[in-house]
Amino acid sequence: MITDSKTFCPLPWTQLIFKPIGGVGVCSFSPKIGNIVETPIQEIINSNTINEIKQAIKNGEWHKNCNYCQHSELHGGDSQRITELKCMTDDTKQKINQEVDAFKDIVLNWETDCNLSCNYCGPQLSSTWRQKKGIKLVPVEIAQEEQAVSVTMDYLISRHNDIDRILLLGGEPLMQKNLVKFFENLPANKKYRVTIATNLSVNLKKNPLFKLMLKSKNLGINWLISFDNIGDQFEYVRDGASWEIFENNIKILKENTEYDIAAHLTYSLYCVDSLKEYYDYCTKNNLRIEVGNLSTPVELNVTNAPKEIRMRAIEEIDQILISYNNDDISLDILRNYKSMLEKAVPYKSGGDKDYIKAQNILNFNSRLETELNKNKKFEDLWPELHNILKKVQND
Repeated sequence: MITDSKTFCPLPWTQLIFKPIGGVGVCSFSPKIGNIVETPIQEIINSNTINEIKQAIKNGEWHKNCNYCQHSELHGGDSQRITELKCMTDDTKQKINQEVDAFKDIVLNWETDCNLSCNYCGPQLSSTWRQKKGIKLVPVEIAQEEQAVSVTMDYLISRHNDIDRILLLGGEPLMQKNLVKFFENLPANKKYRVTIATNLSVNLKKNPLFKLMLKSKNLGINWLISFDNIGDQFEYVRDGASWEIFENNIKILKENTEYDIAAHLTYSLYCVDSLKEYYDYCTKNNLRIEVGNLSTPVELNVTNAPKEIRMRAIEEIDQILISYNNDDISLDILRNYKSMLEKAVPYKSGGDKDYIKAQNILNFNSRLETELNKNKKFEDLWPELHNILKKVQND
């Protein structure tokens, strides 16, 4: 059976992700496999590329589209493939094995409006980053983005009976006006599961999408709050955000919704010696934790860091595993990251086996501080990591 394949992943059969300016993929890490402005969506779904991905899976092989998960699993890490396998239903499994239409999940990542310029992001995903870089979308791109949203919306509304899960990404979903229009046009006689991945740094009380979510009776909503640090470190990494506003928004969510609220931690250099503080904060605020690994920029990827940084990361992970010895699934992911760090295999694309030099990491943060006009510095907020990097640099 197809689902018995050692490389099996349900996403090529069950999910489409709609990217900015019309791009379409099958998962969050998928390269663009078509553009709905240029090609009818059904042709993309039946394209040679998607069929090649499915055939590789049937053969127990890794398609190049799946490089991210392959590399992650090869070096002991978790992957989106494994996460999807854990939540796959028997009905979905049966449909895939019978090779009938199993489409049920959509990911809307069709706009890049965002109010922040986070350290590990860039102009391709954040309008604020583009503004700070002096980059403007040309009229053709703006028109194509609007057309892509319109075509996508028409297609998804026509298939509303097949849709079960909707994941909202960005940019920042709470800033995307087209999402309000999309949900207003979804039929109200069916229940949809919606996950909103948000930086939670907008004014929730005045936000149109949040107001719509509060009123909707047919939306089962999970809030996935994307943040990686606390206090001043949070503001350094999530450039443009306010910790005070962020905490107030968490209170608003808890006061006004009964939905699941989870914290999403993107594990990077900035988490190496602050994991315990993060877990303590989330526990205090009753936030379930989900963990993802940062692959790029390579300067912030801990598996690429000098040995001394990796050893410090292992120490901090061990503190968490001792302090939070329970069934929390995020702990399994941390165990996998620890294994990756212990194996000392750089998590880099292109087969490059060199580690990032300490000087490159220091230069990366210094460059960001200048470019984003930060009022605080890495060396002041992460003094231990800064001292380790300086020492390694001078040895």
